[in-house]
Amino acid sequence: MTNVDTYEGWTNRETWAVALWINNDREWQESVHEAIRAEWTAGHFSADQPHRVGEIVQQNVEDTLDRDDIGIMWRVDWSEIGAAFLTDALEGVDA
Repeated sequence: MTNVDTYEGWTNRETWAVALWINNDREWQESVHEAIRAEWTAGHFSADQPHRVGEIVQQNVEDTLDRDDIGIMWRVDWSEIGAAFLTDALEGVDA
């Protein structure tokens, strides 16, 4: 049985929308990647902590958007977004 609440391969529509908004804006995407790299370099998380990366992305989103722009923010799976952004953000960075 499949989960009828998934959307475009993401946990739900809200999670997909956040990832889409960030990835469709090159400057915003790079600012998220920079924030992740800065926290990584400072030793604030490890590669097996997508929830921590999700918190970094969540803070960036909350600082950037009006809550009404996304919809129901409590439904966003920040760990899923963190896992998706972690690989791209750390590409070429010494692990």
